[in-house]
Amino acid sequence: MGGLLVASDGVFDTREPISVSGPSSNLELNGRLDLLQDRIDAKLLVTLPISNNLPLAALIVGAPAIGGALFVVDKLLGDRVARFASVQYDVEGPWQSPKITYDKPFEKPN
Repeated sequence: MGGLLVASDGVFDTREPISVSGPSSNLELNGRLDLLQDRIDAKLLVTLPISNNLPLAALIVGAPAIGGALFVVDKLLGDRVARFASVQYDVEGPWQSPKITYDKPFEKPN
């Protein structure tokens, strides 16, 4: 886990995205949490290693056949090829129950 938050008057801003890494996914949260206004406005980036998450990655791109092909190539080449799929979400609204909406695939937030 990592990142950098700056707090001022009940408002927390990320200076470096809050990141959590796990065996099956990596998460990055970047944005603002305003406790006084009970609001969050952030981007959430979810990165999945394709070889560990082929069914989900295939659903993300909407092509199960591609998922099968990637599985075969991964089994043939093993660790020599690293592939990742990223999906970005908007996280907005009351911080205790925000609305999380799909933004775009395969791009890291600016």
